[in-house]
Amino acid sequence: MRNPRQAEEPFVARVLRQVFIGFPLALAEKIEGVLRQLEKPKKAWWFVLVMGAVSAALVLGGGAFWRFIARIFGFHLWDPSWKIILGLGVFYLAYLAGLMPVFLLVAWFNREAKDSLFKRRHEKRPASDLLVRRHRLRSTRHQVYAGESFYRRKPVYLTNDQRVMHTHVLGSTGTGKTESVLLPILAHDIAHKKGAIVIDGKGDKELLDRILYLVEATGRMNDFHYFSLAHPNESHTYNPLLRGNATELKDKLIGSMAWSEVFYRDMAEQAALTLLKAFLDAGRYVTFRDLYTCLTDEHSLGRLAKEVTDVSIQDDLAVMVRRFKDNKKFLSGLMANLFIASRSEFSALLDVPEPEIDLLRVYEQNEICYFALDLERYQDTSRRLGRMILQDIRAVSSYVKSDMSKLNRHFFPVFVDDAASFLDLNFIDFLNKARAAGFGIMLLHQSLADLEFRGAMNFPKQVIENTNIKIILRQDDPQSIERLAKIGGTSRTMISTYQTEEKLLGKGLTGVGSIREGQTFRIDPDLIRALRLGEAVMLWKSPSFFTDYVQLDFIGYPTFKGVWPVSKKGKSAGTRKPTKKTQSVRPPEESTDILQTPPEGREDDSEYPFERLDNLHKTPAMPEKTEETEGPSA
Repeated sequence: MRNPRQAEEPFVARVLRQVFIGFPLALAEKIEGVLRQLEKPKKAWWFVLVMGAVSAALVLGGGAFWRFIARIFGFHLWDPSWKIILGLGVFYLAYLAGLMPVFLLVAWFNREAKDSLFKRRHEKRPASDLLVRRHRLRSTRHQVYAGESFYRRKPVYLTNDQRVMHTHVLGSTGTGKTESVLLPILAHDIAHKKGAIVIDGKGDKELLDRILYLVEATGRMNDFHYFSLAHPNESHTYNPLLRGNATELKDKLIGSMAWSEVFYRDMAEQAALTLLKAFLDAGRYVTFRDLYTCLTDEHSLGRLAKEVTDVSIQDDLAVMVRRFKDNKKFLSGLMANLFIASRSEFSALLDVPEPEIDLLRVYEQNEICYFALDLERYQDTSRRLGRMILQDIRAVSSYVKSDMSKLNRHFFPVFVDDAASFLDLNFIDFLNKARAAGFGIMLLHQSLADLEFRGAMNFPKQVIENTNIKIILRQDDPQSIERLAKIGGTSRTMISTYQTEEKLLGKGLTGVGSIREGQTFRIDPDLIRALRLGEAVMLWKSPSFFTDYVQLDFIGYPTFKGVWPVSKKGKSAGTRKPTKKTQSVRPPEESTDILQTPPEGREDDSEYPFERLDNLHKTPAMPEKTEETEGPSA
């Protein structure tokens, strides 16, 4: 059935409606739009100046203007016809002036209605430096300030209980993973007397300077350890084979190497396990040089067999001696890797029986350890050593769970920058079990595609499943963006349709439309594409599901002004014998250091540690507002 035709509005009625309603309302909308911009006086000062000048000119020079017009056209203002025109003009101006507040109110409600249809539910509002500083100083030992919500205007904190379920940070090159995520959280941990291990694949000297600044500002230089492949003269020594039983050491060694054939890997595992059991049985420290010597020198292997007391190990060594000539064929890969570790320029840092860096002691005493692995200069060696460090951390985690009571365990963060270069297929088991030992691992890399290696297509899914917190900076790959948006899921929303009509100053809403329920992404894919430097989307699923669009914290660009390396005299080395157990030490809940002592007049001492670092915490100036894409709901 056809709808009856509506009667057409008379022409006079349309004209009167436009004159008395359309034009005043359009003028009110323009004025309301300008008033909204008055929050930025540098942009709107000219408008106020021009409007004031025009008003003053009309008031002061109105009579002279009309007299000038009358003289040109030769009429008198007080003729009856002009009296009517002037009266109508004065009436219309009085009408506009008297009802303009009402029209401004209507224009404001119309703008709010348009915002609900054309714009996102929340407007992006960057936080001020003062607000960021206030929220940062509320960080405690048990929670760290991560940033400010653009939508909710509330701080976002990450608790230790959340971080111990691990953090996954994704961001393209130059998006601020180090400056906005790693360094601010590390600064918090250092200021609150926590320990930390940082594995950096870039080996950037600038990052070392910033970490040294943080360590020096908090008076923790004696707790700091530094290992660098590019600067062996400034580096502390580290032996990844220092701790563990024979099987653990074998896994560290073999797991750090890339194998193309399972047969050669099995042969290398068999030989490495036999040698490591012999070293530990003989009470000798395990070094790469000694392992290489036993594989390449038959007399050294025979001398090791004489030092062993276990009969079964002696028999295994005897078999190796008889097959010594075949070792070069079947163990060539193991020999080559051990040769590189024991004969390279930095072998003096690794091939030591009592190194200065002992990761178990680092955990127990809440020390700070920074590994600078230069992937650009030493690509294969850095990858191999990075995997070995992760295996060493895994061995410490196993020791903590098996030999320490739950009361003696504590939260300990591990930061792995350029993580995709160091992970292997066995890393997922470590993520699954590291939580029980208190290790909170943060993985930082560029894209999910980085994790698709060695034909393990499920590896990215496993990393996603085993990390609670996701911090997503700008992404460029469409497939990664789509997958990350799906991780955030969807939420119910009301989808509006509307009608428009031509008005005096353009199209406008008629007020007629419809609303229906639908689904929308919590994380808009377009938002991930358009994230700026220092901005991120954050989500986690524990303790409750959460998504938000966040202005991340920023540490600034501090530079260490002191001298490094500090004299190593007095540094205690790892003097553990192969069979000795190290007693664990429970860190105090509250430190008695001066950083934890509030100054006079301060009531809350939980805020004080960051004041020593507050001069380097400067929030970067946000770019000018432009048209923005819709983001996730809070």
